[in-house]
Amino acid sequence: MNLETQQAKCNYEAPLQGNDEEEIETPTYKEINNIISKLKGNKAPGPDSLTSELIKDGGYILKLRIYNLILKIWNNEQIPEEWTEGIMYPIF
Repeated sequence: MNLETQQAKCNYEAPLQGNDEEEIETPTYKEINNIISKLKGNKAPGPDSLTSELIKDGGYILKLRIYNLILKIWNNEQIPEEWTEGIMYPIF
């Protein structure tokens, strides 16, 4: 049996806004910081090798950079292609 890492790609493009009738407000730094603080620990990292513990303990500068990245994605209404990749490990 081959137990090598298998990469899966998802071609799903999620819309960043709801229907045309409803305008969704831009996320705030406080909201993003709150979401980061609620990340669960002891989870496997993705292809970027970043763990939730690293992000949570990264401090203000890292959280600010993540927030600025989210704002850029929000304003461009396009999710980076790299975020559609994942790693799957077969368990036998």
